[in-house]
Amino acid sequence: SDPEYVSLRPWSTVDQKNETIHFAGLDHNLLRDAYRGRRIVILGDSTLRNLNQWLHKLLSTENETSLDTLSSMNLSEANNFITTQVWKGCSLAGQDKHLVCKTMLMTPKTNLYDGTMVRFISGPTTGTLSVDVCFNFTDHFVSIKKLQPDIIIANMGLWFLHFQTSRRTVGSCIAETWINYEEWLESLVTVAEESGAKVLVLKT
Repeated sequence: SDPEYVSLRPWSTVDQKNETIHFAGLDHNLLRDAYRGRRIVILGDSTLRNLNQWLHKLLSTENETSLDTLSSMNLSEANNFITTQVWKGCSLAGQDKHLVCKTMLMTPKTNLYDGTMVRFISGPTTGTLSVDVCFNFTDHFVSIKKLQPDIIIANMGLWFLHFQTSRRTVGSCIAETWINYEEWLESLVTVAEESGAKVLVLKT
């Protein structure tokens, strides 16, 4: 029952019908079956940008043996293994030690021969917003429709927390959008339906 230990490793259990359910662990077969051939759009803040980077690394790795080793690791071990691979070429800069990477490393685009596609669509770019500038997701939703994803993973972002930092300035309407999240959620569901998405995942 320890998620740190069992999250990625193979395990078996018995259901109410006394039938055995087996999870083979996080290996190349699971990644292939779960993602290959699917079009995925990720919309949100830096936490989802990180997810995009991890997926890009996992899906574009051709070494199956390397991927299969994940099924023998604790969750923290696997996280460290992937993170160190993802952040090669990145560095901490400035007095506040913010992360600096080449653009291709920050938001990689995944395109595989079998049709698998993963795209990250960022939320507000804090460096270009002022306290008087309001923001909406209209352009983002247009981009999603054009990509026609099978799966959409989204969150509204934690941009309201950027009010608490000295490096970023964010318009107050970002917080207002967050407070009135039902309107954003309704628009997102509509976009998912109109783009033909089969799955909509909301990340908190």
